[in-house]
Amino acid sequence: MSNFNPKFYPLVESDDNEFTPIFPSLTSKAIKDKFKHYIFEVSKAQFILHSKAMDEIKNNDIKCPYCGEPMSPTTITGDNEVTVYTCIRCRKENN
Repeated sequence: MSNFNPKFYPLVESDDNEFTPIFPSLTSKAIKDKFKHYIFEVSKAQFILHSKAMDEIKNNDIKCPYCGEPMSPTTITGDNEVTVYTCIRCRKENN
């Protein structure tokens, strides 16, 4: 059994155009109406980006909520375009 509990992290923009996750929530209800951008944790090192203004965020770095390093984006296209962010550092540490 896993003790992994996925979280939602609101994103705030810093002065250097990076987005930093802040206080986690166990549900999106608490953050989706208050913040334009947030990430949803799908594994210990992977997050799905949710945004009301994708053009504002898509070319900027998003920091990992665990180690603070910029994460690598991968866009998956299909019926809906989804961007998954992976923290390479945390992924290596968890494998």
